[in-house]
Amino acid sequence: MPLPQDEFASALLESLLERARLAVAFWDRELRFLKINEAAAEPNTQPPEEHVGRTFSEVVGPTVAAAAEPQMRRVLETGEPISDVNIAGQWPDGSSRVYLTTFFPIVEDGEVVGVGAVGLDTSGVVARELDAAVRAAEYQRALRDYSTLLRHRLATPLSSIRGAAETLRSHVDLDDATRRRLVDLIAEQGAELERLALEPDPLDASEESLRPRPDVD
Repeated sequence: MPLPQDEFASALLESLLERARLAVAFWDRELRFLKINEAAAEPNTQPPEEHVGRTFSEVVGPTVAAAAEPQMRRVLETGEPISDVNIAGQWPDGSSRVYLTTFFPIVEDGEVVGVGAVGLDTSGVVARELDAAVRAAEYQRALRDYSTLLRHRLATPLSSIRGAAETLRSHVDLDDATRRRLVDLIAEQGAELERLALEPDPLDASEESLRPRPDVD
């Protein structure tokens, strides 16, 4: 048998508050808590019932309040929801968290009487994105360092080969012993270039650890 509409709405709200993995809270026009679920109350180190009647800034502190209250007041003023806002700060339990939050008006008889919020804790995602950015920067730095080192290592044999070749070309009267030494030098430095070309790239071994890893969550 279907529930009456008011009972169904109440059951729906309770399911959202208690069973969804979301932080949910409601405030009046003075930003005093009307209701909050356990997921939202947990970082405030107080049970949900102790939030009721207290102001948002009084409970969460100035850092989080400074990030969220302008959005909440805008909803109260305009009656329009605001979606996908990152609310970041240090919560009363000392944790640094980021909530992807949607704020919406609470409307009664056509009048905005309060504001509600639904937030998803994305702190782990943000941390992984930061880690990926750091790894990408480390990889690019290692790539630049290796490229610089390789150019220096190539420059020495190339300079020797060029010098020997110029000597052979400009001094046609060289004795056989000197000419052999220069040819041997070109051969030796050519072999060094070949060795460098075939040398395993040291970045290959660390590439997987340095490259940003895709988010699999």
